[in-house]
Formats: sequence, C-alpha cells, structure tokens
Amino acid sequence: MKFGFWELILLFCIILILFGPTVIPWVHGWLRRAEHTKKQIQRQQEQVRRQAAAERDALLHRFQVVTSFLLIVGFVGYAAFLVLHTPAAVPQAYEPSTAAMSLTTAGNTQTTALDLAPYEKPLCVAWQDGWLYAAVKGNKVIRIREDGTGLTEVFTTDSEISGMAFGPDGSLYLAGGNAIYRASFDGWAVDVKPILTDIDGAPLVSPSAIAVAADGTVYFTQYAQQPIEQDGLEQRFFNELLAHTDSGTAYVLDPHTGEAERLTGGLSGAGGIAVSPDGKTIYLSETNARRVWAYPADARTETVQEAGKILLDGLDGYAAGLSLAQNGDVWAAVCGKPISWVDKTAGAPLLRKVVLNLPDLTQHWLLTPQADTGWAFSISDDGTLSRAVAAQLPNMDGRITGICETETTIWLANADAGRLYGITR
Repeated sequence: MKFGFWELILLFCIILILFGPTVIPWVHGWLRRAEHTKKQIQRQQEQVRRQAAAERDALLHRFQVVTSFLLIVGFVGYAAFLVLHTPAAVPQAYEPSTAAMSLTTAGNTQTTALDLAPYEKPLCVAWQDGWLYAAVKGNKVIRIREDGTGLTEVFTTDSEISGMAFGPDGSLYLAGGNAIYRASFDGWAVDVKPILTDIDGAPLVSPSAIAVAADGTVYFTQYAQQPIEQDGLEQRFFNELLAHTDSGTAYVLDPHTGEAERLTGGLSGAGGIAVSPDGKTIYLSETNARRVWAYPADARTETVQEAGKILLDGLDGYAAGLSLAQNGDVWAAVCGKPISWVDKTAGAPLLRKVVLNLPDLTQHWLLTPQADTGWAFSISDDGTLSRAVAAQLPNMDGRITGICETETTIWLANADAGRLYGITR
C-alpha cells in the first residue's frame, strides 16, 4: 500500500481527532510548567546576583574604610616625621639681607657655547696653556680648546670635584668630596693624590672651592659643616639654603707640609674663593646670603664679619664660583635667580625644616635656581663693579657655578646644560 501526500494528511487528521483532546492539554501544561520553572530560575539567579552585589559593595566599603584609615594614619605619620625628624642640618632663624642689587651688561657681547657631550654637569672651570679644564659628572676632569676642538678626558678622581685652580708650578689643585687633591704631569702620566683629608683630626666634609696664590699657598673653602653623602655640591646648596647654619669656612694650606689652618667662618654657603695678585686679600662668595666678601689673608677670626668687608650684597642671584681676572679684579658667577619664599621664611625655621625633610626630588623641584640668563661680574678690591656680562641660557638652565677668564673670553660653567659659555670681552 502506497501513501501519498493526501493520505499522510488524512492520517494526521485522524490521529489529531483521536488523541488531540488528551495531548494538547498535556503539552500546554508542560509548556506552562517549563515557563514557570524558567522564571523561578531567573528569580533565583537575580537574587544571587543581588546578594553578590551586596556582598561586593560591603567588601568595597570595608576596603575603602580601611584604606582611608591607613591613608590618614600614613599622612599624619608622615606629617609628624616632617615636623619632628631632625635633619643633619638643623634650620636656624636668620635676618635676610635688605640690600638689593641688579646687574646690567655694558656694551655688546658675543656668546659661544661649547657642548661637552657626552660629559655632563661641569661644576667648575679653569684655564691653562690654551686649554679649558672642567670637572664634570662622574668624577672626571676633561679639557677642551676654546674653539671646541680637542675634547679629552684627563683623569678621574675618587669624588665629585667642585673647585679647581692651577698653581704657579703648573700643578692642578682640586677640592671635592672629602679631600683636597693635587694633580701633576710627570711627562708620562697624570698623578692625582689627596694632599689633605682632615684638619686637626677632623675630616673634611664638604670642600667646595679652591684658589692658589702666586707664591703657591693654597686657599680653600668648606661649603658647610654638615657632611653630605650623596649628590655633592647641589645637595649641600639645598641644605644650607634651607638650614642657614652659617657654618661655611675658609682655610689656608701649605701644599709642601700638608698643614692647614682655619682663616675664618660664619658663611652661609662658602661657594667660591679667590686670592688677590699680591696675596694680601682673600675673596669669598657667601652663596646663600647672595654676597661677596674681601678678607685679609693674614687675619684669623671666628667669623668673616669680624675682619671682612662686604664688597657686594643683595645680588639678584646666588654668588657661586670666583676667579681672578686678567687685570687683577675678581670675577664672580651668579647662579640662577633668588628663590623668594626661602627668605620670606627666614623667621620660620620649622617650615624650612619640613621642606628639608622632603625627598630629594621634591627639594630639587622647589629649590633649583633657574634663569634664562647666565650672569657674571667683576669687582675691584674697593667694591667697585667694573664689568658685568651675560649669556643667554636655554631652558631656564640657570645654574652657573664656575667661571674663569682667558686672554679674550670669560667662560662660564653651566651645571644644568652641560656646556661652557664663552663671553667675548
């Protein structure tokens, strides 16, 4: 028997008539139960989601409470540390200078920039026999011709060098780290030896500048009495700028016997030193007080104020390195612009103590002197400002820390940009 299409339709209708009244209600009920079960599962899932969300919110709230508590405790603890911790240099109240002096250049000057790359951060510069010598980052001493040729590394020392000066015998004297060094050339190699590491049993803590008289007598300064283990001259500047301990000192050294004697002290950052051609006058830059002193070489006093004479005061920047000019005057470099808020807190040592306890990077951001012009000026022994010159600096790189004069040019060491700037006289 063959089933065609219509036969299948007829068979389906017969089955539907016979079993439909029973099957259709069952199918309908099954569908309703399935829908009910589905909705019940969805309600249970929603309830689970709500419960999980509530637990998550409660956990997050507890975490926020604990975090807020820890932050408050940490903030209070850090604030207490900033206020109560005693730094190596304890800030002192002081009377800021009321003098004010601005520098203006006379006549047109031509500036030359010598790029010392790959060397960085020249802190001081000296001239000898047609060569410019500079102490750079990495405890290295390099030299270069004034036309930018011949850049070579001469030698390396044990510590950062912040001051250098040639003696009449051609030896190079250096101040830095915890020692005074002498470098000499014997025809084969450069011999670098520390000639002074302590005075009367007390170690040198921060020799910063050095000068040599015509008779070979060596004069040098200690920036401040607080030892600085890292970051060298820059951190010493920050510490004394904030602490104002007035503990900078000047010394005289006999390079033959190795004996040193204290000249004077009471300087707020002894950043530079030079000696007159006749050897009778010592010039000292009091960096953080922004002034320059003349001091008798034969005097021995506790503080520079007892026998010294202020040549210039209230500089529009920090008095940095000093160097003897060709005509016997003294050149002084000006490091950046004054940081006004420091003197405004002269009577609030606690506030400066808080800043002194901040991390080094924060101090660097708050205290690094900046300026778009590098200044230098020369003064005679009677305090007359004889010349002033300026060099345009890129990127507000105002840290001019060293200076020297050659036969035709005044050279400034820029510790920020890694360059020497030459200003034609």
